[in-house]
Amino acid sequence: MSHFAQIDENNIVTEVLVLDDEGTVEDCHAFLVKNFGGTWIQTSYNTYRNEHHLGKTPLRKNYAGVGYTYDESRDAFIEPQPYPSWIWNEDVCGWDPPVPFPEDTPYVHWDEGTTSWVANDKPDQPFPSWVWSDEHWWWDPPVNPPEDFDDDPSKYDWNEETQTWDAV
Repeated sequence: MSHFAQIDENNIVTEVLVLDDEGTVEDCHAFLVKNFGGTWIQTSYNTYRNEHHLGKTPLRKNYAGVGYTYDESRDAFIEPQPYPSWIWNEDVCGWDPPVPFPEDTPYVHWDEGTTSWVANDKPDQPFPSWVWSDEHWWWDPPVNPPEDFDDDPSKYDWNEETQTWDAV
């Protein structure tokens, strides 16, 4: 698969398309220009913060997203600054929070008002018999759901009285 970002006259990404690899990168680029017009630049789905997650050479520092800016001098797609307090990191072509992400607390969100990471609230317990799981960060039922539950969870309802999963 080849990924291409279309940019406007201000180098803002307006669209990202995926093409089957039926030809060269040049063929894909020519197809896009011929059929959609505009300016198209290749991007890599596996590139983020100047690293390629499959160990290959990173392409344009980041995978493009709608609203990102293409910076010609860096040959990089740059995401919008997520918060005013976040600091530009030239080495990775990305934004860093002024306070590092806490390694020991994965369920947090950024609070710009306090410029700090804040623990997420635990979701409400859906049923009295369900037990909190720090591993899943969710309430686990006392009985595992049926094997086909993940295929279509709407086929089952939890019955608190009988402590079973009922087919709907």
